[in-house]
Amino acid sequence: MEMTVREYLEFAAELKGIKKDKREPQIEEVIRLAKLRDVENRLIQNLSKGYKQRVGLAQALLGSPEILILDEPTAVLTPQEIDELMEIMRGFKKEGKSILFITHKLNE
Repeated sequence: MEMTVREYLEFAAELKGIKKDKREPQIEEVIRLAKLRDVENRLIQNLSKGYKQRVGLAQALLGSPEILILDEPTAVLTPQEIDELMEIMRGFKKEGKSILFITHKLNE
């Protein structure tokens, strides 16, 4: 919570073992996908719940995992943000990757 969005994603990329020369392009891509450009230099603790959710999604997408597990990813998102998340998930699926999406909302 005391890191900026960018610092956190750099830290997460290092923990995931992403090679130094591959980190920056991947961080840029997940910032773009999660629409975090406007807040990338803000402290996570100062973000809304929706933006915090996006930071978590960006971190999960780092390293382009084969399986993505999301627990209640739309819980605090607006309808527009839910649509954007679903578009990201469709792109992930088109790449032949698997998504485990846990939700209590039957329409999702």
